[in-house]
Amino acid sequence: MKKLTKKVIGLTVITLLLLAFSGMGFAAGESDYTVLIYLNGTDLESAYDTYDNTFAGNGTKDLNEMIAGYKAGAGVNVIVQTGGTQKWANDFVSASETQRFKLTAAGFELVESMPNQNMGYKKTLSDFIVWGNRNYPAKRSALILWNHGAGPVNGYGHDELFEGDSLHLEELEGALKDAKAITKKNFEVLGFDACLMASVEVADIVKDYAKYLVASEELEPGHGWNYKNILMTLTTNPAIEGKELATVIVDSYYQHAIDNNSASDITLSVIDLSNVDNVLVALEVLIEEAALKLEDEVFFYEFAKSALTAKSFGGNTEQQGYTDIIDMKSFANHLMANQETNAQLLIEAIDKAVIYKVEGTFQSDTSGLSIYFPYRDQDFYEENMKLYNKTSFSPTYKAFLKNFREKMIKLVGDGSIKHELVEPSDDNEYFQLVIDENDMKKINYVYIDLYALPEQDDQTDVMYKFLGTDFLVTYDETTNSFYEDFGFYWTFLDSEPLMTYVVAEYEDLVEYESPVLYNGEAMNLKFAWVNDVATEGENIGEIVGGHYEIYGLRRGIDPTTGMPDKNMYQIAPGDQLTPLYEGLTEDGREVVMEGKPMVMTANSQLSFEALKESTFQLAFRFVDFSYNVHQTDFFEVFKAE
Repeated sequence: MKKLTKKVIGLTVITLLLLAFSGMGFAAGESDYTVLIYLNGTDLESAYDTYDNTFAGNGTKDLNEMIAGYKAGAGVNVIVQTGGTQKWANDFVSASETQRFKLTAAGFELVESMPNQNMGYKKTLSDFIVWGNRNYPAKRSALILWNHGAGPVNGYGHDELFEGDSLHLEELEGALKDAKAITKKNFEVLGFDACLMASVEVADIVKDYAKYLVASEELEPGHGWNYKNILMTLTTNPAIEGKELATVIVDSYYQHAIDNNSASDITLSVIDLSNVDNVLVALEVLIEEAALKLEDEVFFYEFAKSALTAKSFGGNTEQQGYTDIIDMKSFANHLMANQETNAQLLIEAIDKAVIYKVEGTFQSDTSGLSIYFPYRDQDFYEENMKLYNKTSFSPTYKAFLKNFREKMIKLVGDGSIKHELVEPSDDNEYFQLVIDENDMKKINYVYIDLYALPEQDDQTDVMYKFLGTDFLVTYDETTNSFYEDFGFYWTFLDSEPLMTYVVAEYEDLVEYESPVLYNGEAMNLKFAWVNDVATEGENIGEIVGGHYEIYGLRRGIDPTTGMPDKNMYQIAPGDQLTPLYEGLTEDGREVVMEGKPMVMTANSQLSFEALKESTFQLAFRFVDFSYNVHQTDFFEVFKAE
């Protein structure tokens, strides 16, 4: 990619004289708008794809979009600071320096170079904001933070050159506070072209420094925002208000995702930061009410289930990694049965704060504002809460999380759930899971675990290969029993069964993921079973069937940085996918098994097909209120000849 204009400005005598007379003032007078873009390239720029022998170059692509959308002479300054990556996919930006550029009619002009600065250090950000405001003063300004995002715990940014350092929320808040102390100015729009940053915690720490926040609850695709459209709009109408500009960012992002075939699970919202305090007040009122009721075990279990079943973002399975980020409105809706008044007040406050949003086909009913509720990631609970407690976010909420955790540990006790596996009899042909009546209130989900006996396998010590979990159960409320409903059918991609994991269940769909090798690299295939609803005839609204929809492929959360993968890869003809399975050996070891490699075609699809094997081991898997997983003994079933 070589669309960037290479106009490197050296420190000539003339330049030094200009700096001396202007006091580092590169722009004369006050412009209509200055857009500051903090472009932390990281692996989004430097990652190398061995399949097609190219660098990811997402930062370079966005720089080219800016050039394409910019119109000179409109009174708009576009200022970019680059850094944070080992390699740029162009011959213009240097990875050995932190650089500042101004967009001109001829392209990007280098105006300052420095030794590499840590983009995950708060002073690096605050210095850029101060420098940009001082040298490119404008009536209005916007700040865009470009990179990975990881939400309220791990914050924003990941600098490849400084051991993956990032800006946690207290550092981000410190940078904005330090900059404002000097500039005395707020931004019209503060945007995160990054994943998972549309949280109430983020909105709270930026509310004193901008009018509007633009951010995503969910992961963003690698292409990110549509900078061509944003700058075309801004340079055509430099007097645009912050609300209008934010709406343009959101709408153009959605169209950009459609054009890149990545719109199915995106979100992006505009948050009026003047209304965030009302959300905090409503949240604290609801939480204070809940705190008084936590000693009631039934209330506790129902509250816990509300957090666990609320719509989640970013990754909330063992295979994906965990974020524990949930949609605030979804959470409140689940609390309506026991806290109707205060849950409704919270919903109304959220609706007032989120003034505009878009969502993909499989992100229906998102509110535009999320919250951290530590639940699933039990292994890293203490570490995550240390980071979370450093933020200035609501002490009331943080105290509640501590109280909730202590109560949950107390109720878990020895962790046992009284249950019985009942074999088929003359009266009942199915295996069933019977849970003690007193423990039923503790149960959230019940699945079937499926193991197949490999018919042909060179690993002779493998007894069964794991095909995953699914909701193949029927509940009988009169007996507190769950019947297995396995009919020897499973999810297939073309000719091969997949090892599936349930990610989330909603009213209109169930989300899954499956570990695969995608062109030789381990990734997760993300897809959903969508319930088809009758739209004509007598039974309008009735579920009449279903079909699969593929979202794409994504890597898991980086275990070192806590940052989720921003890239969603789409299956294309010629790609090779190999299913991965877990094998269970005779001595109880789990091993990874590769299935049959498949070359994808234009007709490749998911389907629900009959399994070829004849012998299977099943077990009931059930998850309790504390997200502890339980499993019954295995039982064997045979396909009739």
